[in-house]
Amino acid sequence: MLSVKFNKLTDEAKLPTRKHKMDAGIDVYSLETVRLAANSQKVIHTGIALAKCPRRYVLQVWPKSGLDAEFGLHTGAGIIDCEYRGEILILLKNMSEYIWEIEAGDAIAQLVLLPCPGYEIELTEDTDETERGDTGGITKTVTLNTKAEFKEE
Repeated sequence: MLSVKFNKLTDEAKLPTRKHKMDAGIDVYSLETVRLAANSQKVIHTGIALAKCPRRYVLQVWPKSGLDAEFGLHTGAGIIDCEYRGEILILLKNMSEYIWEIEAGDAIAQLVLLPCPGYEIELTEDTDETERGDTGGITKTVTLNTKAEFKEE
């Protein structure tokens, strides 16, 4: 069986846990109480760091499905490489119209361990043909309003 080890960077940190034995994800917890304004995002401290992780594996950061579906609390995309030893931080996004208070010790995200095979990057002038070709995905340029107003209620 694979083993992933974590360090607590502070006594207040809570180690990740698995709610059920066969769950793919392990819950990670907020180190701090944070007020998250409507339609905003914050980096949340967990107070933990990877101590040992199998080589050629990564931890993917995923939202807690209940927080996401019921309350609009979503995580930003995240990959924690097996050799990263800094604090694990979670980008938490409040996609709702309400202010949310995250208490220290609340489960805020889950981590899933996945294999990541080694590969090399090469330059080529040839692109192989596939059945899909260039269809699907992002097919047009979208302009985003980057000056949205932020109001904390």
